[in-house]
Amino acid sequence: MASGQEACPGRMEFSLETVALASLIVAFAYIAFGLTGFGSTVIALPLLAHIMPLKFAVPLLMLLDLVATISFGFRFRKGIRFDELADRTGNETDV
Repeated sequence: MASGQEACPGRMEFSLETVALASLIVAFAYIAFGLTGFGSTVIALPLLAHIMPLKFAVPLLMLLDLVATISFGFRFRKGIRFDELADRTGNETDV
């Protein structure tokens, strides 16, 4: 720690190798997400748990999944069949 800096309680520091490996794991997981529309957390979380604490990996993946899902939905919004979504939620639609 450099002089003049105080330790921040609860702060996690990761080595460059850990960050690089985590980046590769997340990239691979989101390639799978892009191809299938799901599965990023199923792939990434078990692998990330080996290199970082779960209390960091779970919120990280939740934020990344939120951004990816919103982006995915926004990009393909014209292909969403809202009438089918209404049928599945129990709302009546005109047939």
